[in-house]
Amino acid sequence: MPGRIIPVALIALCAVMPAFAQTSEEAQRERAAIEQAIDAVTLPDKPTREQCEKYLAQLRELSAQRCWDTSNYGEVTKLKAVPIEHLDLLATEIINESQLGYYANYLLSQIDPETYRESVIAHLQQRPNNIWFVAQNGWFKLAKGTILERLNDADAKTSPAWFQAFTEVAQPEHYRKLHEIAIESPHIATFIALLETLPDYDLSQTIRVAWENMKQESGSFANLPREASIAFSFYAAQTGEIEALAMLIDQLDGIETTRNGIDNDRLRVNRCIDFRGSNKEILVWFASNRDKLLFDHHRKRFVVPDQF
Repeated sequence: MPGRIIPVALIALCAVMPAFAQTSEEAQRERAAIEQAIDAVTLPDKPTREQCEKYLAQLRELSAQRCWDTSNYGEVTKLKAVPIEHLDLLATEIINESQLGYYANYLLSQIDPETYRESVIAHLQQRPNNIWFVAQNGWFKLAKGTILERLNDADAKTSPAWFQAFTEVAQPEHYRKLHEIAIESPHIATFIALLETLPDYDLSQTIRVAWENMKQESGSFANLPREASIAFSFYAAQTGEIEALAMLIDQLDGIETTRNGIDNDRLRVNRCIDFRGSNKEILVWFASNRDKLLFDHHRKRFVVPDQF
């Protein structure tokens, strides 16, 4: 009686099973080794900030070697060992989006922020990343002195969190400085949204100057990501910049259906013109009417003369 015919695929699977088993065993050994290494990292009683920084650096290196999982791993437990007065050190991990930062964020979500507020504000000048805590908890007025001190030396490299802090405590005498920061920043669209909240701020001037900078690709605008440049183009279009509107409409070229959810490119265009139609029809409409479009400053829209 002839022997059974074994499928080729089964033969291939059997051939590699020992390798899979070995790989699985190796992975288990590696996970166990990392777990032991994490367990071995400890803090002395009443640690100094320097000791806490070294402790976090060791945990960061080990944590990066495995996947995020709060239920199985010991990083959260280890982070609980950091005294309240030094918890602000976790801001760096969160802002830099390190693997350890995920555990830090998880831990802090279970702690009353008021318990470490004093430490965060006290170290804000020396540890700028603490602004993350200030922004998360709305402690701007409590940190006003430090925020205004940093505003004096701020430049285009200012982070969105710090710029938000500036706008939260700014007075009219600070508006010029905010303008100077914003017009050269790669975060211009975000900064414009924040500047919109200020009473009596001349937003159109900031948009005009920043738009000219972007057209020339000067400074921080030289390598501006697409989404950032398009987001800012929307603001420029709403001040009457026809070239900004053209940039927005150009994004519709070749797109006949919207992506899943809301299509931000289409939404921005719709907020700048009254014409409605398919993306292709909008492109044709703009090409036919561009030279005669007028800008309605009251409605912040481009219209053809008979609609004005």
